[in-house]
Amino acid sequence: MKSSAMPVAPDRGAHRLTGSHAGRAAAAARAVAEVALTDHAARPEITVKGISWVGIGTGSFDETVAFFTKVLGLEVALIQDPVAMLHAGPGAVVEIFGPGSSRGRPLNSPPSVAFEVEDVSAARDALVAAGVELIGEIGTWNGFEWLYFRGPEDYIFSVKTTPEAGWERS
Repeated sequence: MKSSAMPVAPDRGAHRLTGSHAGRAAAAARAVAEVALTDHAARPEITVKGISWVGIGTGSFDETVAFFTKVLGLEVALIQDPVAMLHAGPGAVVEIFGPGSSRGRPLNSPPSVAFEVEDVSAARDALVAAGVELIGEIGTWNGFEWLYFRGPEDYIFSVKTTPEAGWERS
C-alpha cells in the first residue's frame, strides 16, 4: 500500500526526479549546457524581466474563472464574458478565453506565456538573429507591445512590454 504522505525535499531544497522525469530532466540539462558552452557568442541578448501574461483557452469558462479566483485567490481585473483578466501579482495577468472568444486562443490548448522585456523591437531582432520563427508582426494596444514566436515542440510564446500606466506593477 502506498503512503499518502507528501515526500520531503532534501535539506538543500533539491527535488529528486525518478523514471522518465529524471531522464527528461537530465536530457534538458545536457541540452542547456551544450548550448551554453558551444553557442555562447551567438546567444541573443534578450533580458527577460519576468512572466507578465498567461493565456488559457477553455471550454469551461465559469469553472476555470472560479478555480483561479476561489482556489488560487487571483483578483478579477475584468470580466467580459467569454474573456476574464485576473491580476496574478505585480505586473502579471492570467487571461482566460472561453467558448466564443474572438481573441484567438484555441480551447483546451496549452497555456501561452508572455515574457516581459524592456524592448520588443530589440527582442524581435535577437529572435530573428537566433533563427526563431516569428508569428506575425509586433502588436500594440494601449501602450502594450507584444510579439508571438514559435518555441520548441511548436509551443507559442511571446515577448511583451507593459506600460507603466498599465497593469499594476507593484
